[in-house]
Amino acid sequence: MRKGAYPIAVSLSVILVVTTILWGIKLNTTGSHHLVYFYLVPIVLIAVLYDGRTAILCTAIALVGADYFLEDPIYSLIDDDPREFGDLVWFALLAVTAIKFVRELARRAKSQQLAADRRPGPPRSRNSRAPATTWLSSYRSAVICRAADGLVNARTRLNNR
Repeated sequence: MRKGAYPIAVSLSVILVVTTILWGIKLNTTGSHHLVYFYLVPIVLIAVLYDGRTAILCTAIALVGADYFLEDPIYSLIDDDPREFGDLVWFALLAVTAIKFVRELARRAKSQQLAADRRPGPPRSRNSRAPATTWLSSYRSAVICRAADGLVNARTRLNNR
């Protein structure tokens, strides 16, 4: 997680750009309904890149922006149609669920990575597979040598009887 104002500024800029694009679509096309759901993609992206709190903040800002710029009557926070209010409520529930899902996936991936780092074994390289491959080759060679030594020892024991 990155600290400071940078994640919030980038996230709000993304929501502003998406609002501008959707507002242009709303003004230039007729019958454009349910545009609020297009906010899900940047909100999930924000949840993946930064954290859940920033994504929740952007969800709230997206709700206000969608109600003001995309829902009829335009440039008003009052909804005449209860279905439009329902769209905003469902969008909020869907966004919060998606944020929770993405953050849970990120938490599990991080815990698996930590568990893999704690596991004894070959040196792990994050940038290159060469050290792990070299270790694996030397491990295979050692196993083959031990097996061959075991066969030789077993044959020697049988011959000595």
